Amino acid sequence: MKDKELLSELIRCILPEIKFTDLKIDGQKTIEIGPDLHGVRFDVFATMEEGRIVDIELQVLNTGNLPKRIRYYVSMADMQMLEKGVVYDELVESYVVMICLFDLYGESRHMYTFTNRCKENPELEMGDGTTRIVLNATGTKDDISPKLKAFLSYVAGNAVEDEYVKKLDEAVQRARKNKKWRREYMVINMRDLEQQAMGAKRRDREKIAEMLQDGKTPEEIASFCKYPMKLIKEVQNSMMSVK
Repeated sequence: MKDKELLSELIRCILPEIKFTDLKIDGQKTIEIGPDLHGVRFDVFATMEEGRIVDIELQVLNTGNLPKRIRYYVSMADMQMLEKGVVYDELVESYVVMICLFDLYGESRHMYTFTNRCKENPELEMGDGTTRIVLNATGTKDDISPKLKAFLSYVAGNAVEDEYVKKLDEAVQRARKNKKWRREYMVINMRDLEQQAMGAKRRDREKIAEMLQDGKTPEEIASFCKYPMKLIKEVQNSMMSVK
């Protein structure tokens, strides 16, 4: 998706109503908020010449929190615009597209498009300029263009006879042979694994702290929850130092 021609063609398949002639692509764009706050790394972040932004993400597993993650991506996309000095009424239209290898909403659709609408009158849009699209690579309905359907079938791992998919597959094969790209991917993957491990350890410490506050002894926590006694003692000591 660093290939402007391939990305442009995909965006036009997903958003045929949007007209543009050029894109600025930020592959693996990262927005860091602060050392104690959760930032975000976009898979593919593109800006059209008139300012519209499109974020495209690939999701392999259903982690159960995808709608909230999409909400967070929308907010981060807005934040990177506001950081550049843009005032609220100058915020441009933004599109967050999540390509899933599963049917998040269970209706067998290939595409689910969401905009903010009035509950009392679904025909009335809020007009905030945000659109969220969830693509389902396992869809079965005849609800999208043949080209987009071929792309999603390719993402799902199927052999597809399509000119765009052929060009895309050639780019994938080149990327697999690119040592620099593979090295970058490994570095990013290792960083993600480290962040996941840090997050898991933080959650463990929070659970231990809750149990200690509820009156559980370190021995009881270690026995029932299998947490290492060393970790339990660390959390206990940190709680005592705060007091």
